[in-house]
Amino acid sequence: MLYGAAVLTLSSIMTRLVGVVFSILLSNTLGAEGIGLFQLIFSFYALTINLSRAGISTAVSRLVAECAALSQSGRVRKIMRGAVGISLLLSLTAAAAAIIFSDKIALSFLKDRRAVKSILAFAPSLVFISVSSCYKGYFFAVNEIVKPASSEFVEQAIRMGFIFLLLKISVKDGLSCACAGIFWGYTAGELASLLYLYAFYRPDLRRKFDAKAAGKGCLKDIAQIAAPLSISSNSTSFLRMEEDILILAGLKQYRGSYESAISTYGVLCGMVMPTLMLPSALLTSVSIAILPKISRANARGDKKAISDTVSKVLQFTCIMSVLVVGIFAAFPDEIGLVIYNNAEMGPMLRILAPICVCIYLEITAAGVLNVTGEQMSTLWYNLADSLLRLLLVYLFVPRYGFTAFLITMIISNIFTSTLCIRRLYKVAKIRFDFVNWLLKPLIAVGATVLNMSFFCRQLLFGRVAVVPGLLIALIFSAMVYIFMNYLIGTFSKSDADYFRGLYRRKSGNG
Repeated sequence: MLYGAAVLTLSSIMTRLVGVVFSILLSNTLGAEGIGLFQLIFSFYALTINLSRAGISTAVSRLVAECAALSQSGRVRKIMRGAVGISLLLSLTAAAAAIIFSDKIALSFLKDRRAVKSILAFAPSLVFISVSSCYKGYFFAVNEIVKPASSEFVEQAIRMGFIFLLLKISVKDGLSCACAGIFWGYTAGELASLLYLYAFYRPDLRRKFDAKAAGKGCLKDIAQIAAPLSISSNSTSFLRMEEDILILAGLKQYRGSYESAISTYGVLCGMVMPTLMLPSALLTSVSIAILPKISRANARGDKKAISDTVSKVLQFTCIMSVLVVGIFAAFPDEIGLVIYNNAEMGPMLRILAPICVCIYLEITAAGVLNVTGEQMSTLWYNLADSLLRLLLVYLFVPRYGFTAFLITMIISNIFTSTLCIRRLYKVAKIRFDFVNWLLKPLIAVGATVLNMSFFCRQLLFGRVAVVPGLLIALIFSAMVYIFMNYLIGTFSKSDADYFRGLYRRKSGNG
């Protein structure tokens, strides 16, 4: 698990860093209004991706991992054929609908005609993303972490190369052409990733699973896992797209200008949220890495293994997220200026920093619930959260503007994380150790923030350049935080033994 998490962490961190570089490029090239337009179109892009994938990647990963644990070679091949067939059917349908109805989608749903060219540009990528997700699910299930992780590097390299090239050509023709150039870059990157994964998939399948082995049908099993995830993801994406439209309408009503509204929206969704989500790369990697482990334990009915694994991951999530909160609370203005050269980000980062704990816990808890057969729970939680956000945005954003939207985000993340943790407590029988998971880290981060903020502002900032100064501040803050946790006993000997045991088992199996 540690090996897989380390590889995925490196890949995810690089992907997030490229995402930040990409946001900086957009900020410098398109401005706040251009970022707002891109984010609006991207909300519809996310919806079409979910319609195309339909939760099949998680179904593949779970079913293949269970078959591998039970030595059912023939069924693995049937699972993959069925998953790829379903993915092609759904993605081709979604791509065709996006192309045929691009004008109506731009005018009726997104309320901005400039989105038409972008919709046409990203439509082919839906097929590539959908099929790639099947192969990624397979590799995660058989513990071949490097292949899907390295495909992210290939995708990012091709995507960014095309975007850099196409932006230079298209930006002079206006925001509509510039956004379309960006989405053509997405399409090129997804095609490269699919070809890369397929080149490894065929020989790996032949080597590990006997082509002559018999296996029973699997479409029903795929549907039982994927359908709730698909409904949850699609419903959430649709409601979030509607939320984006309502936010822009509400901000326009509050500010009196569409350009001002979409610029403010661009700062939050295109700058602040990617910055808040950057540290979650590590948690996403850990969640993906533990998926096969929990699936195998679930297939064997080993409830203790599930409980122990989930507890350790939640402990790690809490400790890391508290550090992130402290960093964003201590240095929000410096982070905003260094990354985006934007002074508006600082106050937003400071206000939203505390919800990182809720966001990161929700990522981990929802991932575990999906693996343990609780897809319907996450479906209802996501739907309830999206409806709550829509209601709050509709009622308060036109009256109180951006402040109301920030408060809505805080309420929403507290709501969903609480529901997920509560359900996980019942399903996995975990014991939430409030003292060691939250109280002691909060004490440690409080001491860290007070000391490092004073030290950096008195002795560091102003004496060295902003970028190296912030880098030094972040490194020392993390070191002081870890040392403080060590002093107050946040980590126990059993925690260290647990992770050492995981590493020994991994090495022994290798």
